[in-house]
Amino acid sequence: MQVSIEPNTTVQETGAVEDRLRKCRPTTSFTPENIQTIRSQSQQNPDRSMRKMAEKLGISKWSV
Repeated sequence: MQVSIEPNTTVQETGAVEDRLRKCRPTTSFTPENIQTIRSQSQQNPDRSMRKMAEKLGISKWSV
């Protein structure tokens, strides 16, 4: 059996194992403004569903 271990190109190019900075990182819904808005809405109207809050903010229901 022959095992071939190829070196990691990231380590060779940058000298580190961390991810490279990408041109287009995914956007996040966890902004201070969204967090504050969700907190204030849930305090003002505790019966409002998380799904409706997410729709109003235009973010995923999984982000609320």
